[in-house]
Parts: sequence; C-alpha cells; structure tokens
Amino acid sequence: MEGLTEFPGPGNVCEVRTKQSGKVIATGYVRVMFGDHGPYLECNWGQVHHAGLWKENRAGRKGKYYELWRSHPCQVKWYEQLREVRGKPNPPGGRWSVCQNRPEGYADYRVGKWYVSMDEVDVIVRSRFAPESLNGGGRV
Repeated sequence: MEGLTEFPGPGNVCEVRTKQSGKVIATGYVRVMFGDHGPYLECNWGQVHHAGLWKENRAGRKGKYYELWRSHPCQVKWYEQLREVRGKPNPPGGRWSVCQNRPEGYADYRVGKWYVSMDEVDVIVRSRFAPESLNGGGRV
C-alpha cells in the first residue's frame, strides 16, 4: 500500500488487480477504508468488474452485514455491504484484527459499497497527464 493515497487523486486512472494473477477486477476506487479489521479498498458498484463473479450461498444467515462474492478463477473475495457495523465494537478475528471496543462500530463500512481486502489486490495508478510509477512499476 506504500504510495497509495486514501482517496484517488483527481484525474488519476486506477486499476485494481489481483495479487495472485494480475487480473483487473475493478477500475477506480472510492477510498481506502481503514478499520479495526484492516485496510479495505472501497468501490462503487459500477467500478467493480462483475463478469466472473459469483455469490457465495450463505442461506440462513439472518441479519447478515454483507453478501460475499468471489471472482473466478482467482477467488478474490468481494464484500457487498448490506448493513453498517454500528454497535459492533470489535471485528471478527483475522490477520489485522484489533479489539478497540468502539461503541460506534469497528469500521466505517457503508451500505451499498463493495469492499476487497488490500491483502488481495494491487492498485495501479496512472495520471491522466503522464504515466506515474508508484512503488515500482506502478504497483501499490
């Protein structure tokens, strides 16, 4: 994530690629969301490349906070946010999880946005004025 800004710069073109295969899975992003579960890239529906995505069957999970989508063939997980995590003071376990007991909720996930872990993707940023290389070869 070195060199990547929280919000994309005006006029920049950004490609979101899987670390595993380099496949482009989104064009652009809204922000990098830093929460107690780690850094996630936040995208609008229209920025996500939906071809090859399939929804994981999570039937019977009442009150779920997100729909889980996977991209084929690289299995990157996308989270389509259905509810905010207000009132959930701590995140589920994970590599970056830290329990801060936040009454407002452990992260600022927004309903209708799509999230992917920064552990799974590289973001390639190009200026509309000139090619820009961040963190070697444009990968961040």
